[in-house]
Amino acid sequence: MYWEPETKLLDERRAEYVPHVFPGNLWLEARQRQPKDAFDRGLPVRVLADNLGNGLSSFFPLFVRSGAQDGRLHATADAFEQVPNLSNAAAEYLGGLGAGATDLPHHALAVLHSPAYRLDHGGPLRLDWPRVPLPAAADSLMSSAELGRMLVPLFDPDRSVRGVSQGAVRQELALLAIPAADNHGGPGTMDWTVNAGWGRVGGGGACMPGPGRVVRRAYTSAERSAIEIGASGLGLSTQEALALLGETTTDIYLNSVAAWRNVPERVWSYTLGGYQVLKKWLSYREKAVFGRELQPKEGEHFSDTARRIAAILLLSPRLDDNYRSITRSAAPFTPADQTRCRSASVQGETGVLL
Repeated sequence: MYWEPETKLLDERRAEYVPHVFPGNLWLEARQRQPKDAFDRGLPVRVLADNLGNGLSSFFPLFVRSGAQDGRLHATADAFEQVPNLSNAAAEYLGGLGAGATDLPHHALAVLHSPAYRLDHGGPLRLDWPRVPLPAAADSLMSSAELGRMLVPLFDPDRSVRGVSQGAVRQELALLAIPAADNHGGPGTMDWTVNAGWGRVGGGGACMPGPGRVVRRAYTSAERSAIEIGASGLGLSTQEALALLGETTTDIYLNSVAAWRNVPERVWSYTLGGYQVLKKWLSYREKAVFGRELQPKEGEHFSDTARRIAAILLLSPRLDDNYRSITRSAAPFTPADQTRCRSASVQGETGVLL
């Protein structure tokens, strides 16, 4: 994302946001209301971010630099004191449990990605900020935060995740999104040209998505067996794993002969910010838009992303169990807490540090 300090490039510049972007910080994206699409917010980011999907996103950092509200753009890492982004009420809550400052946002991340939470709160999530239940016990908060910490690297394409994108890939993920061609051997001889109609250049140079070519099919015996073995290691039955990944799979074609084989149905349809992640990525890689064919490493990125999404989906039972456990013994929340308990955010609409 190009940062223009003097003029509006895409929208109002947010000078107040920039000093708080520094190595080691993490931001949680949210939105006050999402009236059209199903809730798919809560993306953790660590770099300068833009609005995700249509509408305006807000970003809640783990840490802020105190005294940095003047909008200085080139502050060094030690220019300001880095303090936890906690209200007094949040600090009191954590202090009462003996928990750390970063446990709270990671707990929020785990709850926001629980399918059960999204189902239970579908109506309210369309109208107002996500309301996150707080555990009454320290061990509940810390175990929930640990799940949130497991999610963070899965969402970060620049961080390797052992068993997913690094080392021996987990059994249930190993046969997902395999590059192959109808007319010849393996990835080494692949035609990496993307011209199956995934995108085109529209008015004003905007990238317009297209339908591409998706072939839906049943799993092969080898693909199904890999899911079965991997699911057992996760404490899931084969049917539970298939319900999470999709009862059928797809082959996603780059061109007339080359495809990524075995992208499970729910991995392919996975959305963030209202956009279908893998399809959106492909729309910008159509040769007519991109100007060249893919490099093999870029093709591997697609496979890597598919496996990350699958790993997130397979965490759903643990995320749901965590959410339900917390709701059974949540800390009480009063109207006074609602007024007091506000973490600072840098809002896309105003750029004001709240």
